[in-house]
Amino acid sequence: MKYDLLGYHRAPVRVRFGQTDRYGHTWHGHLPAFMEEGRASFARHYHLGTDTLLGHNIAIPMIELACEYCHASYEDELLDVQLTLLRPVLKLPGFVFLYRVFGGPNGTTEIARGRTRQVIAAREGGLMMRSPRPIADLVEAAWRDLECAPRWTDAKAITGSAIVMGDEIIPFQPAPVAVSKEHNHEHRP
Repeated sequence: MKYDLLGYHRAPVRVRFGQTDRYGHTWHGHLPAFMEEGRASFARHYHLGTDTLLGHNIAIPMIELACEYCHASYEDELLDVQLTLLRPVLKLPGFVFLYRVFGGPNGTTEIARGRTRQVIAAREGGLMMRSPRPIADLVEAAWRDLECAPRWTDAKAITGSAIVMGDEIIPFQPAPVAVSKEHNHEHRP
């Protein structure tokens, strides 16, 4: 499957007491929960939360989760969860998110990266072949917003990673915008 890699959404997450192992590092099993916190922040920001989905009689069960651990994090460390919703070239129902978690003294140490895939299902079960129009409109609006959001400058680090699971992920390049002289105030005589 081919996807456009757009900009990312950010969510701060703090490592809490009880989330570290005996070595003092964040226990590896908590990284997927940090990704979930990022995804919940994304859903709230783009009006795609559970109440909205259930209001349209749909659920989005998780079917894949991949996580690569890059560096240790520690109790009370503030992490920056960055995530993007990939835009499929061929529109199929479902959501594929890529995640990068940063921490360290200056917030630039990559702690982990991950990927999740969710399908769209009717609330009472059974896959759906397309999203209800209001949900599809919200997703399209999120993609438009992510086109203008900050981007990972080292996109090859993520697109060349094992977490892409064989998919082709292409960094999105916005089309150049042509400005006519009649509407460009800077070029007026």
